[in-house]
Amino acid sequence: MNCQHCHGSQWRSEETTIAIEIAQFDRLGLPTITVCAQVPFKRLDLDAVTEEQYLANTYDLADIFPNAESNAMWTIRETRSFEMGRCYTLTTEEKVKAVCLDQYLLLRPGIDVNIYGKAI
Repeated sequence: MNCQHCHGSQWRSEETTIAIEIAQFDRLGLPTITVCAQVPFKRLDLDAVTEEQYLANTYDLADIFPNAESNAMWTIRETRSFEMGRCYTLTTEEKVKAVCLDQYLLLRPGIDVNIYGKAI
């Protein structure tokens, strides 16, 4: 279209087009959740820490999920933050069935966590 009569974003001919890309999927993606300990550090009196001190002072996967190593259904990715400690993002390619207790990840009692979710 020749835009000799255009003024800013308005066109004198009042013609507008919209392009939309449509993606086709065979199935919906399953949700992803991220779990972080509410109190990210075991000791709050450490100012500057080495990586070894950081790892010893934050909650590892087994501290939060005692059965994570034996559960192959979940893909777990660790994220490290000086503000939130170590967080764990969980994804799966399978639907979780309500009657299959071996698909669940158990949270360890005594550690309060924040859970963030996103449907992908």
